[in-house]
Amino acid sequence: MQLTTVGKEVFRGAQKARELQEAGAGDPTVQERLRKLKQVEALRKYRVGWPEIQELLGISRATYYRWRKHLKEEGLAGLKPRSRRPQRLRRRIYWSSDLLIRVEALRKENPTWGRWPIWLTLRKEGFAVSERTVGRILAYLEAHGAWKA
Repeated sequence: MQLTTVGKEVFRGAQKARELQEAGAGDPTVQERLRKLKQVEALRKYRVGWPEIQELLGISRATYYRWRKHLKEEGLAGLKPRSRRPQRLRRRIYWSSDLLIRVEALRKENPTWGRWPIWLTLRKEGFAVSERTVGRILAYLEAHGAWKA
């Protein structure tokens, strides 16, 4: 029985292919950004100015330097598009059901009342709520069909 082994080069090639895949080398966005980086470098070698580069490639000078920095620090993975979602989002505030019911009842009893008279009545009844919150509740109830405007 004869045993054959696969050479080190094959394993290294497979490992490199896995690394490139994880880095996003197959991602069209990464390829496009890498292509633009190379084009900018070629144009800069021939002393083409930034206004012409921006017109030709559609990227700003700041974008070029940012992409170049990310490529240098993180490799191809640095050219992947990053999330633009804000890190902190305002949490949704849930109002108590008795507050919603009371605001709706006051508005139906007094259709001409706005947020201020309703807020004043709620405050007298012991609800700790701001005038602006009453306005938000009224807008919410109107949007969800509690009554017609």
